[in-house]
Amino acid sequence: MPLTPQRFGWPRQFATVLLVIVLLGASVLVGIGLYRSLARGDDGIWLVVCGVGSMALALFLFLLVLVCLKQESNTYRVHDSLLDLLQTVNALRAPMQTIASEAKISDAARSLAHRDEERAALRAAIQEETYKANWEAATYLLNQMEQRFGYGEEAERLRQQITDSRQMAIETKIEQALARIDELLEATEWDKARVETERLVRLFPADERVRVLPERLKQRRERHKRELLIEWDEVVARREVDRAIQLLHELDQYLTPEEGTQLRDSAREVLKDKLLNLAVQFKLAVADRRWNDALDVGLEIIEERPNSKMAAEVKALLPKLQERAGMATDAVVIDQRPGKALS
Repeated sequence: MPLTPQRFGWPRQFATVLLVIVLLGASVLVGIGLYRSLARGDDGIWLVVCGVGSMALALFLFLLVLVCLKQESNTYRVHDSLLDLLQTVNALRAPMQTIASEAKISDAARSLAHRDEERAALRAAIQEETYKANWEAATYLLNQMEQRFGYGEEAERLRQQITDSRQMAIETKIEQALARIDELLEATEWDKARVETERLVRLFPADERVRVLPERLKQRRERHKRELLIEWDEVVARREVDRAIQLLHELDQYLTPEEGTQLRDSAREVLKDKLLNLAVQFKLAVADRRWNDALDVGLEIIEERPNSKMAAEVKALLPKLQERAGMATDAVVIDQRPGKALS
């Protein structure tokens, strides 16, 4: 690239000559001032000061001129560079437009050449998303096939496959959920079955098997309650106190206040028989000096009927029973059943 000739050469030369003249004149003033001050004893210091000040001012102005000329030169150089760049861009614009047009043509030609491969890849992607149960992704790819390639019949066939696969997946989930609910109903876990039923109804409200689940749950629960009531009547008639107590606890979650009132008399008789049996066991254990057994039975009496006369009598005997069983009278008496204690 050829060198650009230096601009504004004459101002630079003029400033240099002027600087030399000022420096020479200032040097003369400094010399005269020093001579008058040293040789003749006159007051020549002002000449020295004026000479030095003139030198400094001349140097400052000369440097300022150089900076201004340098700045102008840089500005001119940048202007030339931008003009060269603009010419280069204008020269390349037409070839770049030609290349872009050819690239578009090449992409279109390449798309036509690989149309079958792209369609096969898209079909495989649709199948993969269908197997993964990504229904939205599969539907999106299917729409792309139909809109981009125009294969309406194949798109409709694949859309039917997606619908069938989705329905099969839903059917499998419903069957699994129904089986789980059946297990919960057999185990009489009504709360868990209710939660699972509500979830299933919320997810698949249109399915007939799902819509009848709440009523089915209610019927199974009522049937189990009737079975417990029938068994209750039987065990009460046979005076099976332990089983009756167990049934009473089970029935507590099923009975309405009216039904509970109807069972109150028979339940009272069962509890009375239970207390009598415990009283007999307690007395036999004390008579046989089986103090640990007496403590266990006494604790059960206090737990089952804490406000009864028998419970008060057992509480009064506890210190003696503890002493004879080899326990400290202020010890905590623990029932054999988990979680029961009496101090």
